Amino acid sequence: MRARPTGSRENNQPQRRDDEPGISVEGLGLAIGDALVIETISPKRKLNARLIGYLAGHSVVITSPTKEGKDVALEQDVQLTVRGFVRKQAYAFTTRVIYKSRQPYFYYHLEYPRDMVAVEVRKTARVHVNLPVLVDTEFDIGIGDWPKTAVIQDLSTRGAGLLTDQDLGHKGHELILKLDIDISDIRKKIELPCAIRNRLVVDRGPGAKYLYGVELENLSDDDHLTLSGFLYELENDH
Repeated sequence: MRARPTGSRENNQPQRRDDEPGISVEGLGLAIGDALVIETISPKRKLNARLIGYLAGHSVVITSPTKEGKDVALEQDVQLTVRGFVRKQAYAFTTRVIYKSRQPYFYYHLEYPRDMVAVEVRKTARVHVNLPVLVDTEFDIGIGDWPKTAVIQDLSTRGAGLLTDQDLGHKGHELILKLDIDISDIRKKIELPCAIRNRLVVDRGPGAKYLYGVELENLSDDDHLTLSGFLYELENDH
């Protein structure tokens, strides 16, 4: 179940279009504890961290990055791309490690970014896709074994349209969509909790097919950021 935007990327550096104004860290209104995605270039890795704070013109301070719950050490001067999501904006900037501390806990000072990219994520925008997905549930609703299979036909940060030949339930049933997506050549596994809002039978008979409309609910910070970045790349690749 792999989904990848069309088009290619030379690297994972954020690029600002000529019509996009520059913005600063303080201008974004970031808050202590905000979730960050830290991308290393060599080797290619995607790590999770939290914002501790920043001093304009000096540094951005983050917690020790983690991968699958384990701390990942970063070397001095290593080049990074930092991505995040605040309010209705997805942002990114390049930086490097300028200081790391082990006391009283692991944390890192990153070079204060001289330039950033920030784009508005339109929550109502739906992108037409064709993504295979596993559909699971935490509840026994009496309709056979789980997980089941479906194809996502349209997707946004708010919801999705699913086409399947299997019964996924009725309005109000809670599901989990499980899929792998690629962002800037980095594969990411995401789980999207959702609830069925409507169901339409589009092909009756022995090979009946159903079209489900689902609303995404309670996404983790990381999955919300990943989904927003994926949709942004799809929109800008077409």
